[in-house]
Amino acid sequence: MFREINSLDNANWKANFAKNNGKTFNIEINGQTHTITPTNPAEFKNALNTLWKKAFIDNADFFDIIWANQNLRGSLFTHTDQVEAFTEFETMINSTNSKLYNFIKIE
Repeated sequence: MFREINSLDNANWKANFAKNNGKTFNIEINGQTHTITPTNPAEFKNALNTLWKKAFIDNADFFDIIWANQNLRGSLFTHTDQVEAFTEFETMINSTNSKLYNFIKIE
């Protein structure tokens, strides 16, 4: 499985762990390839969350991409002010249990 996601606009992205149990995954995020070999679905989800957290921290464009999309903006942020929403975004980045990471699904 090798896939690059250039925006969260269409990030309905799912990885089917059951079909790939025990295999190595090469995942490209922000032009960087990361290899993970999970042993169970929870480990796989944690690895993906960690990779995306790093991508969110390393690339400030993610906030701009989300802010430019009214649907994403409305579904993620409680604040309508951009400065307050950015603070909220930073808080969401730090918690991989936040709704920011809900697009990552392991089936």
